Amino acid sequence: MPHIKLATEQTVQVRHTPFIIGSDATCDLSLQGQNVLPRHLILQSRGSIWQAATLSSRAIAYVNDRPLDSLALLKDGDIIKVGNITMIWREQNAPISRQSPWKGLLIIFLAVVAMLSLVFGWYDLSNNREMTSSPDSVPTEILIRHLTPVGGGENEDGHPAYHIELPSP
Repeated sequence: MPHIKLATEQTVQVRHTPFIIGSDATCDLSLQGQNVLPRHLILQSRGSIWQAATLSSRAIAYVNDRPLDSLALLKDGDIIKVGNITMIWREQNAPISRQSPWKGLLIIFLAVVAMLSLVFGWYDLSNNREMTSSPDSVPTEILIRHLTPVGGGENEDGHPAYHIELPSP
């Protein structure tokens, strides 16, 4: 349901159309302020679209600092001034901020990429430390590339003899 937020942090629900604002006690929203006429402003809806208009040629009102001299279509966050009173128009289920959701998604994506980079960097670093710490921890596929047969003979166990050359760290 649309509502009006006053500078006093008071919120007034706009429950029906037309909705009359003025200084008269019979108005839907009665405002006591300088230059507020008894029946100053009318808010009315056409489906889901709300509009505002003054009810007198003497009534001075502004929407987003522009004089309201004819009908003005209202959108969430519009600032309405009646006399010396400032109000904010809020629509039903209106978002709190008008920022694009892509900005938040981009930040989340970049955070995930950064975390993955750190994890894989740490994993690679820990693997490199293991490989250079002792020949026993060197993976078999690395050893096979650096095996060179020595002579054509076998050692006393009947296995071929190889010379192992480890890569430099």
